[in-house]
Amino acid sequence: MVLDIKKMKYQQIISLITPELLNKSIETMSMNEICDIIGITKKTFYNHFSSKEELLLEVDQKILKEVFITEYEKKLEISKNSGVEKFHTIIDTFCDLFFTKTNYFSFFYINFDGINKAIIKEEFVKYKNFRQNYSAYFTNNFKSGLEDKTIKSIRGLGIDNILRSLNGICIYLITSINLGTITIEEAKTDLYDFKNFILENIRGEYE
Repeated sequence: MVLDIKKMKYQQIISLITPELLNKSIETMSMNEICDIIGITKKTFYNHFSSKEELLLEVDQKILKEVFITEYEKKLEISKNSGVEKFHTIIDTFCDLFFTKTNYFSFFYINFDGINKAIIKEEFVKYKNFRQNYSAYFTNNFKSGLEDKTIKSIRGLGIDNILRSLNGICIYLITSINLGTITIEEAKTDLYDFKNFILENIRGEYE
């Protein structure tokens, strides 16, 4: 029972800080500010987390699990069997989530440096492994397409370059939307044009 209560408190802390981190970098926040937002003492905080970095990684994991992975799994269940169709499903879902869950994308980009600095630390290896498993939704289905020849290998359009480009255009679009230099509709056109360019150019001979 004690363990259950501790786990409930742990999850409650994560849930309470998540809305704040959708618009603010945890690196700019003091421990006093974090504890005030959650409504706990520093002692209670450190009973559950080793540092604010661990809290950030827990929020990162919660969002990826509950929003992205849940949606990927749901869509993959009804996807066709070929590698390119599965990869297409993942990219389509990612782009759709950009416009239906834009605040979560803001979280990743606002806290990008903090997540990357924390995830390489030895004590947080489980979070690094989780991130690699998340990336596998993209990389494994891309590789599956190469194997069944529904995706063709093109120099400059490997999975690493595709993911870097996809993240890059999302950062640009979020920044532009926030600055008011681009409308949501214009952002949709840009992102879906990019997605279609990628998918049209990787389609293989046995699709």
